[in-house]
Amino acid sequence: MDVVFKPLGLQRVATPLNRVDFGGIEKESLPFLRRKSDTKILSGDVKTEDIVTKGDIEKLKEDIARKEEATKRKIERLKKEFSYYQLEMDVELMLKDSKIAELENKINQLQQEIMKKEEIIAKQNQEIENQKKAVIDQTTEYMKRLNEFASEKKKAEQEYSKSLARTVHDMKNPLTGIKCGLEILIEDETINEHQRQILNLAYASGLELSYMIEEILLNNKLVHNAIELKKETIDLAEEVRNLYERNKIAASRTGRKLSFSCKEKIVIKCDKNRMKRAIENIMLNAIKYCNTSVSISVEKMQKEVHIKISDDGNGFDEDVKRKILCGKDMTTSDLINGNGFGLTNAKRIVEMHNGRISIDTGSGKGTSVNIILPDE
Repeated sequence: MDVVFKPLGLQRVATPLNRVDFGGIEKESLPFLRRKSDTKILSGDVKTEDIVTKGDIEKLKEDIARKEEATKRKIERLKKEFSYYQLEMDVELMLKDSKIAELENKINQLQQEIMKKEEIIAKQNQEIENQKKAVIDQTTEYMKRLNEFASEKKKAEQEYSKSLARTVHDMKNPLTGIKCGLEILIEDETINEHQRQILNLAYASGLELSYMIEEILLNNKLVHNAIELKKETIDLAEEVRNLYERNKIAASRTGRKLSFSCKEKIVIKCDKNRMKRAIENIMLNAIKYCNTSVSISVEKMQKEVHIKISDDGNGFDEDVKRKILCGKDMTTSDLINGNGFGLTNAKRIVEMHNGRISIDTGSGKGTSVNIILPDE
């Protein structure tokens, strides 16, 4: 039997444990009454201060009650905090649900707008494709018409060139007869000096007309690339000197002076007759339009040969210069008026030899034509 001692004044009386009132506390919860074997208090080894008294039990009960009360308050506080937390979570979830719903609504609206935009873009792309096709069709039609027009124009130009060449060529025979007749009359000893001068003027006009005919025929061949160069090695300086000597006397009769300058022998490979024709065209043009003098020079500069022909005339306007340099828009009226057909032909011949021509001219300052040929 388990017993416990109760104080009786200065004495302690043992009381059986099954009779002790623990105030509703289970004996097993007491550390010193866990087992029935814990009755060592009956032995002589138990000390007086180790004996649990009723006061200790009362204190323990009060302590447990305080702890239970504190635990209850803590539980209540935790319940309130949990309620607040749960409320916050509910509110947050509601806000999230509302936000999600709002975002879903916006997404739906954006998707609808995107679908509308895509429909508009598809329609615009279709319109662009239709317009593109229409433009391509129109362009194709215009190009077809343009090609037809160009072809017709080319045929017309060819027919015009052939007709012009035939007409001009047909003029050569009667003109030759006129010149022969004039030569016979000039040699007639029965005519007086005044008559001879008139015949000389007529003969000079015939020569000039013959020169014009040759230029028209040459231009026609150059335009249609009907000329094949026959290159040979020549002393260009000597050939230019011969042209100078041949035209110096004729120029002196009209009061014009020619000068020639060349310090060395210059050998190149070219079509001799075509190149002489080009140089003489420029020389005759300078003699015709100078006031008093024409200077001619030939010199080698690095890997190029420069032939410069300058006059002290009044120059010519920019429109004629443009026609000469571009090689286009020259008409028969230009030839009749002396507007640079010889220069144009000379430019084309020089370019056929991989050369070039530069013209420095202006109102009142004369003209300088520089022929530049490769030193081959």
